[in-house]
Amino acid sequence: MVQSGKGILAADESLPTIARRFAGIGLESSEQTRRDYRALLAETDDLERHVSGVILFEETLDHKVSDGQTIPHALQARGIVPGVKVDKGTIPVSPSSVHKLTQGLDGLAERLSGYREQGARFAKWRNVYRVGASDADYKVTVNMGAEILARYAALCHQQDLVPIVEPEVLMDGAHEIEHCAAVTLEVQHAVFQALYRHNVDLRYIVLKPNMILPGEGVGKASPDRVAEATLQVLMQTVPAAVPSINFLSGGQTDLEATANLQAINQAARSFTAPWLLSFSYGRALQAPVLKAWQGRPENVAVAKAELLHRAAMNGGAVAVDKRVSELEWIVLGGVLMSGIAMVGSVTLVLKPATLDRLLLPLVAFAAGSLIGGAFFHMLPAALEAGSDGLAIGILVVAGFSAFFILEQFLHWRHCHRTQSDRRQPLTYLILIGDGLHNFLGGLAIAGTFLIDVRLGITTWLAAAAHEIPQELGDFGVLIHGGWSKSSALLFNVLSGSTFLLGGLVTYALSTQVDISWLIPFAAGNFIYIGASDLVPEVNKHGEVMDKDMNNDTTVYPLAGFPALHLAVDGDRIDIRPMLPSDGAALQQFFQRISEQDRYYLRDDIADPEVVANWAENLNYNRVIPLLALHDERIVGEGTLHRRHAAARRHVGEVRITIDPQYRDKAIGRGLLHKLVEVAKERDLESVLFEIAADAEEPARQAAAVIGFVPVAQIPDQFRDADGTAHDSLIMCLNVRQEFPPPPSIF
Repeated sequence: MVQSGKGILAADESLPTIARRFAGIGLESSEQTRRDYRALLAETDDLERHVSGVILFEETLDHKVSDGQTIPHALQARGIVPGVKVDKGTIPVSPSSVHKLTQGLDGLAERLSGYREQGARFAKWRNVYRVGASDADYKVTVNMGAEILARYAALCHQQDLVPIVEPEVLMDGAHEIEHCAAVTLEVQHAVFQALYRHNVDLRYIVLKPNMILPGEGVGKASPDRVAEATLQVLMQTVPAAVPSINFLSGGQTDLEATANLQAINQAARSFTAPWLLSFSYGRALQAPVLKAWQGRPENVAVAKAELLHRAAMNGGAVAVDKRVSELEWIVLGGVLMSGIAMVGSVTLVLKPATLDRLLLPLVAFAAGSLIGGAFFHMLPAALEAGSDGLAIGILVVAGFSAFFILEQFLHWRHCHRTQSDRRQPLTYLILIGDGLHNFLGGLAIAGTFLIDVRLGITTWLAAAAHEIPQELGDFGVLIHGGWSKSSALLFNVLSGSTFLLGGLVTYALSTQVDISWLIPFAAGNFIYIGASDLVPEVNKHGEVMDKDMNNDTTVYPLAGFPALHLAVDGDRIDIRPMLPSDGAALQQFFQRISEQDRYYLRDDIADPEVVANWAENLNYNRVIPLLALHDERIVGEGTLHRRHAAARRHVGEVRITIDPQYRDKAIGRGLLHKLVEVAKERDLESVLFEIAADAEEPARQAAAVIGFVPVAQIPDQFRDADGTAHDSLIMCLNVRQEFPPPPSIF
């Protein structure tokens, strides 16, 4: 009966009281409806995980559950101790008095014997005390009430029953919390003095007191204030021999009762309180159950889920060590998830080709982990908890929609590949979006830890599998967007730390709000990320990988491509990889190239279909295209062509085209420099650069500055528009050697 992490369900409402409760849901109180309701409570699956005892009303001892057992025997079979309320209600001390005494001592010994035969193993007796003027009737209530409680407890011990002693100071009135503390202190002193006089063994009683609260007409006190005031009274009145103090909820809402109980247990750890501090709640456990049930058979499963949830929340508030363990898991998960943000720095040491080969399997694994975790762990857990199927479906859709709206609002999609946008402002959107995404993830995954640590671990692992490729991509985007390596790493970690913040928010609110909805909500998040972002990307790149098995036409985006910015006459020129969306702008660029210059190019760039086909079918494994942009207008284009014949796989070729208005501004040299860097990263040994010997002198000079040297000159390889022949000059650069930095980088 006294177990850490468990408490007592008070289901002992008298006939008038339960009639009022049923009236609140539009249900008539009859023996049948009372039997149905209390059988519902007794048959709630897994209730024994959080409830060690149930206080029953006298008539309930003979009621039966669906398998034919009486309710007391059904509870005992599950390890829950059945008890019974034995007092007969209150009467006024005098006809005009507001103070009352509880009756029922006459014939109590015989009744207790009968209750034990019916399966009861403990009893409960309640006395009530009103905070008010300290008149003569008040003194009678305090002294006589203590005497009655002591006589009841002694009779229980004679019949081998454990007595729950309940001296309740009511919240009625407009008194301050200090006044409640003073009255409770006086009442409990009187009770324990009476118990001592009647030789009641305190090791075999349970005290069920009120918490120290202000009157209903004053307002609420914070949980910390309630805990402080309550523990001060208990330390002055309750002997250490008492094994357990199980608080009544007395006028508190279900959430208030849980929050105050948790605060009391947390505060009690500071001085190692000698008693178990638990709950014996009636309305605070049953109010959500009645609201869900409504007397309808089809609502039984939902009502049971409400009871189990409230019992679990209060059991968690009692088991401080368990709550601390859950908090430790949440903090550990948050710290590790933040640390995953540092995995992006691997792009600085891995070769891009190696990184490209790793990313797709990681994305595929993440997709399977997220979708599998949602369907095979999270949704079954929500259903097993008894949640309504329709409600679960709505929450899944809400979680799915929340991430869809977040993506659309921020114009951001999970960048699991390192291909990136050229506009630096997008990097801020990525950080903001990633931070919000991680915060929501922390909220949801912390909720799963609080429901079940094992489910929390499974959910965290699925989320982590998704985070690894995402962080690799995000880091590359930030570097390409102009961030320094240290700044990109720092802000990536900061955006990841919002996961821990979300987890702590869930933990702080878990005893005040129902957090079970976070499981299907998180499942919706996972399904969206996996199905909307990851699976399409796996399919897209998986298809081109299949092509690569046959004809080596795999599309590999540039991984971790760092941005290069050139200063040209005070203006900024950005160099970045070409994207499929650049097709229209590239056509406009080539239209500005003179007919004379087009004669020296390999392809017919005057044909829009040629340019469009190239942009739509980018193949970074064969041709790596870079663009130079001024105010988002293409002013230069350079390509690195890789040779895949076995004998020449180590050799690349570069080609450069510059807008006539931007020549002689070192843009070509900047493009050449960047292409040589890419060649070096892809383990090429040498790069060739072919130009018309006497017609492209600026290009020759730019190449020479970097380190290209002439290696061959072939006569009459080019003819211009007039038919004049020009020699082909082939220049070569050993990319393994050191070469000068690009011009005017800022």
